Amino acid sequence: MSTSLAPPTDVLLVRADEVSLVRLHGEACWHCGAVNTGLQTTGGWSAVNALYRTPPESTEQVLHPAKYDAHEKPVAVSVPADLASRLGAGWKVSFQDTLGEFQLGIWLADASGGRVDSEEATTAAAGWGGDRVALLEGPNGSWSVVLLTAWDSAAEAGQFETAAIGTVQWLTHPAAVLPGVGAVNRTVIVGSDSAVLSRTANALGSAG
Repeated sequence: MSTSLAPPTDVLLVRADEVSLVRLHGEACWHCGAVNTGLQTTGGWSAVNALYRTPPESTEQVLHPAKYDAHEKPVAVSVPADLASRLGAGWKVSFQDTLGEFQLGIWLADASGGRVDSEEATTAAAGWGGDRVALLEGPNGSWSVVLLTAWDSAAEAGQFETAAIGTVQWLTHPAAVLPGVGAVNRTVIVGSDSAVLSRTANALGSAG
């Protein structure tokens, strides 16, 4: 039997199980369809065509059309370039992506097994400004997942923090929700074990 400590799908913030994918794709299609229908009603097909020429830059703009109209861009969030080296020899960043408001809301609810209900999760994700998630892999099968987030206000960062704490306590591996570099930032870390979790938190604290 394999002894690999590779992160299971319930730990990865991008949940690759059938339920989440069906919800993600189905709800995304519903929201996009609703946006198209609204545009067709108010501006005709020319408005729909204009949307396809200049598509939304984030799921936030799909969920909140006023933010698309206002050209509210996602906040740029980046994983520190030297994070893997801060963790030590043999560590590397294997994967990076941006989740967005929509997928973060699904993660908050699904990864908690529904203990964070969908309404709370949606509200907690609504102040999303930007994010970046990374998978880091190290020696002997060790790994950590780091999610760096930015929010529209300190209050909305606090809402996310409360919901995320309710979610990570139900993950199968050690996890923590920590302050970020500013009042509107929060960081979620999941580790293959408690030592890796602590090591990653320390590395983020000293990463430049």
